[in-house]
Amino acid sequence: MASRVIVMLLKIQLKPAKVKYVLHRCRGLPAGLAEVEMIERARAKRVWEASLPPLDDLSQLDKRRRMMEAMETKEWAFREGEIHKLQEARLAVLRNLLYQRDRAQTQATAQRLDHNLAQHHRDKESELRKIHRDYILCEKNLPSALMAKRRNVEGRFERRDIVRDHTDHSSETYAPLTRSGSVPDRNHSQTADVVKSCFINTYEGLLELEASLPASVLEPRIKVAKPKATKGFVGRSERREIELMKTHQALKEEKDHVEQSKPLRFLVRKEKPAPMRPPTPRVDEPPEGEEEKELAIINLQKLLRGRSIQYQMFAGKERRLELIQELRTTHALLREEEELLKAETDLILTQKNQRDLQRHKARRDITLAHHTQIYI
Repeated sequence: MASRVIVMLLKIQLKPAKVKYVLHRCRGLPAGLAEVEMIERARAKRVWEASLPPLDDLSQLDKRRRMMEAMETKEWAFREGEIHKLQEARLAVLRNLLYQRDRAQTQATAQRLDHNLAQHHRDKESELRKIHRDYILCEKNLPSALMAKRRNVEGRFERRDIVRDHTDHSSETYAPLTRSGSVPDRNHSQTADVVKSCFINTYEGLLELEASLPASVLEPRIKVAKPKATKGFVGRSERREIELMKTHQALKEEKDHVEQSKPLRFLVRKEKPAPMRPPTPRVDEPPEGEEEKELAIINLQKLLRGRSIQYQMFAGKERRLELIQELRTTHALLREEEELLKAETDLILTQKNQRDLQRHKARRDITLAHHTQIYI
């Protein structure tokens, strides 16, 4: 297969270097669809590189730059498409893995439920077997009386045993059955001996009965019990009542007794006189016209003091006039020197900026030439 591909590549008149490049890009033989697309893209890129304007032609530098930008945009779009395809493939793999995991979880849940159901069935069967075994044992060990009662299901006549009925509290003597006859507790008021009289059943009869009764019967008589005479011994309740009575009497006497207020023996209130306010100090008023004179004197003092300071400043200026002239000349020279220094500094900065600009242009040209050689 590899030899056939090599023969085909030689038939389409490819150079050995290009054949080696194609085999290298194919990542082994046979080549698939992705490898073929990669080869076609490489060929198209070589054709595009051959169609680029040369770097020597300065008039077509803009065209070359636009073509390179368009190619770069196309490359980025192709890479985005590849990334999108890769993401779609990864999403498909994730979906498959999630589906397999859910399926495995569902199978595990179903197996667990089946196991639990089988366990419940086994437990149920074991319980049923146990109940059946207990029933058989009870059948074997039933008492003879119960067996006799079971044998007498049809209710055959038997002679009554009075002693047994009275000793057995579950017999009909103590708890008669309704199906056997009447029940004594039902309708007791109708079956019992009840006194029936017209004086009780009607209201007029009650009034007549009340009128026929003597007054002593209608009026209640309540006799107060006399306290028992004690012979030296007093019970607890009597002692408590006596103590309560004494306490009540003492509280009542204390409440009724009002003590009179007694005068103090040791503490005596002393009346203190109210404090006297000291006299307010006063200042004699100045005579008329004195305040105006004082203000005039103060203004005159200010004028004299200011004039004295002004004269001192003028005398100092006259005394140091030569020094002032010298300082003025020095400052003028310093200003000119500062202007010259500033102009020189501006010139140096301008030259530096020009050199930096030229260096940047030269570096950019070198980089552009290097990239062009790489593409070629």
